[in-house]
Amino acid sequence: MIKEQYQRLIKELNPKPFLINVSIIDNQLQFDYYNHEIITSYIMKDKIEIIKDKIYKKPTTEIKELNLGKIKITLNQALEITNKELNDQVQRKIIILQNLDEPTWNISYITTSFKILNIKINAINGKIINKTYESILALKKS
Repeated sequence: MIKEQYQRLIKELNPKPFLINVSIIDNQLQFDYYNHEIITSYIMKDKIEIIKDKIYKKPTTEIKELNLGKIKITLNQALEITNKELNDQVQRKIIILQNLDEPTWNISYITTSFKILNIKINAINGKIINKTYESILALKKS
């Protein structure tokens, strides 16, 4: 699904200069491109929707290109890995494929018991990099 839609985006619009992440929120696929402090989001619908915004990052943060050719673990394989860690019913799922220090599947589940499971998986070898599971209420600042 991701590679096919990416090829469609390249064919129809050929965005520049480079891809930084792919996200799926509520089954809506989006490709984000970085271009000199501007992020351009391409939301894959029947007609591709384009949104531009200033990128918000620390001045020392390096924006790294995401090379889809390096991805060995598919979305379905990443979801199989995270499902083994899930002990609750899912209310919402947020999936981001990004290049942190390496290509990474960053998958978050919001559960019906108001917990957030976040798992980061190496998108090359499938190993879990980090996992957190905490109550949404614990995130509330006093």
